[in-house]
Amino acid sequence: MRKNEMYMSFLADSVNESLARITVAAFAMELNPTMEEIEDIRTSVSEAVTNAIIHGYEEKEGMVEIHCVLLDRLLHIEIKDNGKGIPDVEKAKQPFYTTKPELTTLTIFYDAYYDFGTAGVVLFALVLGGGAFLLTRWTKKSENPLVYLFYGQIAIYLGLSFFTTWFSNPTTWFWLALTMMMYVGISWRKKTDGKKLKRIRRGSSNEKESD
Repeated sequence: MRKNEMYMSFLADSVNESLARITVAAFAMELNPTMEEIEDIRTSVSEAVTNAIIHGYEEKEGMVEIHCVLLDRLLHIEIKDNGKGIPDVEKAKQPFYTTKPELTTLTIFYDAYYDFGTAGVVLFALVLGGGAFLLTRWTKKSENPLVYLFYGQIAIYLGLSFFTTWFSNPTTWFWLALTMMMYVGISWRKKTDGKKLKRIRRGSSNEKESD
């Protein structure tokens, strides 16, 4: 039975979150995982380490420990902190539970706050608002029905999902790219059909003038 094992510990500082996910992902490469599996590992480690830093230590000094064990095709990852813990474990098992309601993980503003602080949230809100405004105008002006599918995808990803979970996942970009390709294809077809219709109308007009 093939076995490999790794221990690492680091200061509970947000700059070390990327170190943790990259290191664990590199350790898992022995399993020859797919890109989607690697992204799942990176995301899981990222969120666990983030929880330890923000919720466990409340961004105060402390150590985060990671223990990885690889047994044949099985990968076990344990992430540990010695922070304040959770008073009510049963309550913590409920969906959407958080020790910091002001930093709910239901929105991508969590990431902005975690990476850049309050300034990041303000800047991201401005960028998101501007993007939403342009997307809405595009949707209203476009005659292509696929624009509503694209609009719906963006709305779901931005409104209901954790940023790192969705936008670092290749599947998300695949469906967005596929929708955009379909949009471009239908737009090109409508434009081509429009030119053909104009030529037919011109031909009909010339025939009437000849008569």
